[in-house]
Amino acid sequence: MSRDQPTDADRKALLRGVGLYGTVGLEMVLATLLGWWIGARLDEWLGSAPWFTALFLAAGVGAAVKRVVTVVRRALREEADEEASRRL
Repeated sequence: MSRDQPTDADRKALLRGVGLYGTVGLEMVLATLLGWWIGARLDEWLGSAPWFTALFLAAGVGAAVKRVVTVVRRALREEADEEASRRL
């Protein structure tokens, strides 16, 4: 096998990365929409528009940002670990 062709390990790492980063986008959208939906239903039920909508929308966005930060930290840690293992 030549050096230009990806190995099975390279393919698995690529697919793992695509899956991880693809789900982050989905999680961001779902967390935001779920926060908005819960807040809108509470406002409708309690007649307190737009307070619960704004509160739960902010909570959904906060959850999405927290997830992105977690994924980025994990990716940076894995990259640093790979770099350290290559140096050995």
